[in-house]
Amino acid sequence: MLSLSIDRGNESIPSFNAGFVFHESDVVWIAGETDKLASFEANINKLF
Repeated sequence: MLSLSIDRGNESIPSFNAGFVFHESDVVWIAGETDKLASFEANINKLF
């Protein structure tokens, strides 16, 4: 399981829907088990 949270300025956004729009200055926090994080990293790197 992975948990995601967004920091936007002084605001923390712990949950959001599929229509959420990221801002350039958003900080994305991702926490989870090591194997899940590694899989996420491998897949996200294919997109960029």
